[in-house]
Amino acid sequence: MVVFQIMYPYAENYKFDMDYYVNNHLVAAGKLLGDSCLKVEVTKGFKEFYPDTTPFFAVVARLAFESEEAFFAAFTDEVDAFLMEDIPKFTDIAPVWQLEEVVYQGGK
Repeated sequence: MVVFQIMYPYAENYKFDMDYYVNNHLVAAGKLLGDSCLKVEVTKGFKEFYPDTTPFFAVVARLAFESEEAFFAAFTDEVDAFLMEDIPKFTDIAPVWQLEEVVYQGGK
């Protein structure tokens, strides 16, 4: 399994419309990526670790795919263009991203 992780670095006075992101941007992404996208997880950072600290990332989204090939088959230039053009509608943060290979999954 591979995960496409999109990270929005924390900055003072940043703008991030979580409602639009979850209910519009990610819904559109899900429709465009189709069944190739197995799972979506979004987290909102609230501290680095210690009390009275700021997080490294304001928001992190993780989209899981069966394989790298499945990701690239779904994430076409058209999908990329649409999603990139939508970013200013919910944030002023320039995202960073990477494709990751899952090497371990645990749980109870």
